[in-house]
Amino acid sequence: MLGKLIEIEGLSELELLNLHADTLEELRRRGMVRSSNNPVGDKEDFSILCAAMVPRAVLAERASYAEVTKSWRLLLTDDIWNCDGVVDVTGEMISAAG
Repeated sequence: MLGKLIEIEGLSELELLNLHADTLEELRRRGMVRSSNNPVGDKEDFSILCAAMVPRAVLAERASYAEVTKSWRLLLTDDIWNCDGVVDVTGEMISAAG
């Protein structure tokens, strides 16, 4: 799979940082990521774990306003599935992405 194996245990901190930077640059070149952010969060082609349609009223009830960033924050947890009107659309999303 890899043309050349790298034994990272023997690399210096500077060599590890250079390897990290080179890896991110190659991922950008291949169009897999858009920025220097953590590629796990930036990856354009992602797997769908689960998807839900959540009524606006449920979102409004659970969201909180953060004055410091002037934005709304919603912490999504598994108990969302117990709220009235929430619909599991995971299958539909996977089909559409397929």
